[in-house]
Amino acid sequence: MQIVVSHEGTDFDALASMFAVTKLFPGTKMVIWGTANRNVRHFLSLYGNFFPILKEKEVDWEKVNKIYVVDTTYWERLSKAGELIRDGKVEVVFFDHHSEGENSEGEKKEGVVIIKEYGACTTILVEKIMEQKIALSPLEATLLALGIYEDTGSFTFSTTRAEDLSAASFLLRQGAKVGFVNRFTGIQLTPEQRETLKKMINLLHVEEIEGIPVHFCRMKLTEYVEGISLLVHKLMDLEEIELLFVLMETENKVYVIARSRLEEVDLAKILGKMGGGGHHSAASLTVKGKKIEEVEEMIREALSASLSFTRAKEVMSCPVKVISPSTTIGEALLILMRFGFSGLPIVDENGKLVGMIARRDVEKAFRHGLQNAPVKSFMSSQLVTVDPEDSIFKVRNLMVEKDIGRIPVVRGDTLLGIITRSDLLRVLHQRENSVVQELTRLNLAEKLYLHFSPLDLKLLHFIGDESKRAGAKAYLVGGVVRDIILGFPGYDLDIVVEGDAIELAQTISRKLEGKVVSYPPFGTAILFLKDGRRVDFASARSEYYDSPGAPPHVEYSNLRRDLFRRDFTINAMAISIGTDDWGDLFDFFGGLKDLENKTLRVLHPLSFVEDPARAIRAVRFEQKYGFEIEPFTLSLLKQTVREGLLNKIKPDRLKEEINLILRLPDFYRLLERLYQLDMFPYIFPGSTWRREFEPVYQRLVKLLDRFSFLSLDYFLAKLSPLWGEMDPAYLGELKERLALSKASIRKISTYLDKKEELEEKLPDETLPDSQAYLLLRSLGDEFLLLLEAKWGEDSLPGKRVEQYLKEWRKITPYLTGEDLRRKGIPAGPIYAKILEELKLARIDGLVKSREEEEILVEKIWRNEAHER
Repeated sequence: MQIVVSHEGTDFDALASMFAVTKLFPGTKMVIWGTANRNVRHFLSLYGNFFPILKEKEVDWEKVNKIYVVDTTYWERLSKAGELIRDGKVEVVFFDHHSEGENSEGEKKEGVVIIKEYGACTTILVEKIMEQKIALSPLEATLLALGIYEDTGSFTFSTTRAEDLSAASFLLRQGAKVGFVNRFTGIQLTPEQRETLKKMINLLHVEEIEGIPVHFCRMKLTEYVEGISLLVHKLMDLEEIELLFVLMETENKVYVIARSRLEEVDLAKILGKMGGGGHHSAASLTVKGKKIEEVEEMIREALSASLSFTRAKEVMSCPVKVISPSTTIGEALLILMRFGFSGLPIVDENGKLVGMIARRDVEKAFRHGLQNAPVKSFMSSQLVTVDPEDSIFKVRNLMVEKDIGRIPVVRGDTLLGIITRSDLLRVLHQRENSVVQELTRLNLAEKLYLHFSPLDLKLLHFIGDESKRAGAKAYLVGGVVRDIILGFPGYDLDIVVEGDAIELAQTISRKLEGKVVSYPPFGTAILFLKDGRRVDFASARSEYYDSPGAPPHVEYSNLRRDLFRRDFTINAMAISIGTDDWGDLFDFFGGLKDLENKTLRVLHPLSFVEDPARAIRAVRFEQKYGFEIEPFTLSLLKQTVREGLLNKIKPDRLKEEINLILRLPDFYRLLERLYQLDMFPYIFPGSTWRREFEPVYQRLVKLLDRFSFLSLDYFLAKLSPLWGEMDPAYLGELKERLALSKASIRKISTYLDKKEELEEKLPDETLPDSQAYLLLRSLGDEFLLLLEAKWGEDSLPGKRVEQYLKEWRKITPYLTGEDLRRKGIPAGPIYAKILEELKLARIDGLVKSREEEEILVEKIWRNEAHER
């Protein structure tokens, strides 16, 4: 395991440098320990989910074998990581920009040390990202830019170098948002400014006006304060203020500086009524002949007359899905998975709100085997609630301050509704939400053009245009998105529609003269075009299951919930084919990051329980793409196997999953993996895996290619090594488990019955070819190829199988039944016997011409007549 760490009191340069390491060395995890600076905490509260960050206590330190250290070379101050470095238990690499000497790259006894005297450590790593031509999303570029801007004082510090500006220029080309720099970083103050700022903080007071926290700072000035606007800005940053009025009183004047981060507050309009001026978010006012308290009251009255904000009651979701204290962890998890919630309120028998439980806590309890424990043992009773009349700004501030994602709306003890982060983003932060989407968006238009043919691209554009006309949104989803990103060939057109998929498919069908087959209960439709192409449409929906392997219940939903119902994060991405955002990737669950890290991860802990076939699919994806099933997912898979849930997979579905495995080139390696994971008893009853199967399979694969002209049952042929060694007592169970035909079971049974005889006689050089022919002709072709694969084509049994397939069974006597009739032999079973004798004689080389056959017939007939 590789990790990257930095100094305590994480600032943006440290955070950005750590993230840069994860881009340069995929799979590396960022570990933040101790405290982080306030602006960093603010940034992470909004965007932390987009970065691979672990807390120190979440690291399995015994598995750490390499540590990257950034923005410091003092490993003695790195807590747990420092201990590993001190003890020499790990490989270590340092990146730092603090040095009194020349730039250096080398190795010290503690490890590799790379130091360059740049303005920011981030610049060192961005240079390497540039060298390796690693692409960045706008959000990633923004974080790296924050690191450089902060440590160079927005390029004003004397330590700034040309390389810092060059790195920042590169990041801007990658989509970094400069506006976020001012929001999250600050400028150093002079000692005098720091003293004034301390006074301002001490004089600060807050009150609610129309439900909005409004901050006032009243101070008397005896001398000029340089850079007061900067101090106001700093004050807002330090105290996380949304609306601030700083009032400064001199001998006969009161100066007012106002700043706002609320779109709904127009400061120019508010202070303009009092004789001031400015613009929407920044304004000032000078008042003569009034005391500072009077001016503050004037502002308060102006605000009361001007402010009108959305209340909690207008935003909350209701009615609320609640559970009781006695609800089990397992039941709570099912509800969370079913509805995609991140937490649940808990109410007692009187309807009183008594606690909240977060999804992460439910999952953790479930992971520890506590699914039958009541939620009251794990719920939080320290409730953070709001009144229905409270402003949504108060709600948001509570969410950030308390680091919670949902807040109940209560009156007294009665639960009225609940507000989630999503609710706030929809109502309060529509503009900011669009920024978040822009930052995290990756456009794959170029990959679409590389992946699809011009004909398919034209069709996708047409579908996107039609969906817009219908007031819907259309997306490519699932496996095709995964393959587009990986660059794998694949031509499935799976479309999810936020809207009516059946109606959209029918509209397109009418215009393209196609045919639609619809399935209204599931909101799906298949469009068949005249040229043979097929497009699958589905309305965005969520699903839940009553029991493992049961058919899902369907509820129409949005894109996010539709993707959440899927198996793995790598299959839970979508690409827009709409005209407005063609090619935009929608990745809500980190699928792209898992693709980059070659990690297979389920979306939620009950994924295998809801659909046990996903366990088999996990093995297929793991081997097909060279991925690794992440530890928690693997533990869930093994638990699914142990609890026998694979038995819930219906035979046809199971056979379909196995068929998908058998289509892969090294399918037998996947079979071995299924055996290693103890799946065989539930998939192939009575079968096992043996080490010697691998060379047999390697030869079998070549034989299947060489004998492709045979009419083979490839399902049977590719599994013949397993079934050729199975316990015959399980044949009936095998037939039912995989819905095998009677013909397939007969072929397996025949081979098992004759296996010992074949192994004894086929290698015998004294055995006539005709007898070998009789032994082999009772076997299906699938097991003939198995025999050759087991013995090898250069062995005597292998050569006999080759002769049987290529020569012996094609041999027919020169004479026919008509010839026998002309010889006066009465018609009857004797004809078949004579013709069989002739064929066997030809196989043994005893007869080679028509004349020799006639002589042999006369002999056979004489003997037959004599016996009669």
